[in-house]
Amino acid sequence: MNFKKYSILIVLIIYLLGCTHNVEKQNEVVEVNYLSFQIETYSPVTTESISNTTYKKIFLNKKEIIEIYALLKQVKSPLTFYNNKVRLKMLMPNKEIIYIEKDGTVLIGKIVKKLDMKGLKKLEKILDIDLGSKVSY
Repeated sequence: MNFKKYSILIVLIIYLLGCTHNVEKQNEVVEVNYLSFQIETYSPVTTESISNTTYKKIFLNKKEIIEIYALLKQVKSPLTFYNNKVRLKMLMPNKEIIYIEKDGTVLIGKIVKKLDMKGLKKLEKILDIDLGSKVSY
């Protein structure tokens, strides 16, 4: 009788461990370096120096990653990326790097776009980080 109880318990534990492993597989890592968009800095923050700021690993599911790309597809284009007021760097699961400057200018590879305040707030919510509620454009 005890053997049957223990074997059921062992099977249940193995099943639960398998479920946990599958949840981890469904989430992907987005590595983020960021400064609040409200912060003024004495030195320019560039695509190179942003890596020295606050770092956070964020686990997102595929839906959230798709939301980020959909959000960035909607932004205006073309603009100039000045590379002196970078406030956010995202290393996506596909190894693509996305930079966002203080004024909402976005650099994805060689494509430059503009993210508005509404888009920034959505991005803040997805990433669960505080980028600053007031952005000066």
